[in-house]
Amino acid sequence: MKNYKHPISFVCFALLFISSCFLTGIKPLKEGGFRPKKPKFKFTDVVRDFSSTIIDTQAIYISKRQNFNQEFIKGDSLYTFYRFFSSGQAYNSQLVKNHFPTIKDMNNLHTGLIGYYKLFNDEIVAEFFVPINFGQYRIMYGKVFKDSIVFLKYQFRGRPLTRYNYDEPITLIKAKEPWMIFYAKPDW
Repeated sequence: MKNYKHPISFVCFALLFISSCFLTGIKPLKEGGFRPKKPKFKFTDVVRDFSSTIIDTQAIYISKRQNFNQEFIKGDSLYTFYRFFSSGQAYNSQLVKNHFPTIKDMNNLHTGLIGYYKLFNDEIVAEFFVPINFGQYRIMYGKVFKDSIVFLKYQFRGRPLTRYNYDEPITLIKAKEPWMIFYAKPDW
């Protein structure tokens, strides 16, 4: 009789897990990324053109980090980049391990975080969909400089009184080279 308890509990757990995947607001993509099933971005309210602002929409803004705490990536060089589009849309790539992002990486907009941004003079507020807790929206607050962007604080929408400082500011350095060809357009 004891032998039947474990398989039944395993089946019940598996069914609960599979059914919870269908109840989330997250749609998985075949490339490995995620999108919201019903987008609830707050920054989509105005059609705008950021092509002539302080942010270069024909470049990527890149961050290189080393020595993360996680054992499987300790000591590795990890790159992440952001693309800001003239339409007000933004993209935050997944981590690229041990090499500078390639043209293919820069044009794959289906594996990272999608969002929108707003500018207030030299300040930037960016909102990204994050596939955690059934889908949340992270709002990042930063400052734009001539060749860089520094994000200092963030909060998750729905927690208006809680604004967190990053342990270490996220500093993005503008990268623009003649070999960088951007052909992918945002589809969100």
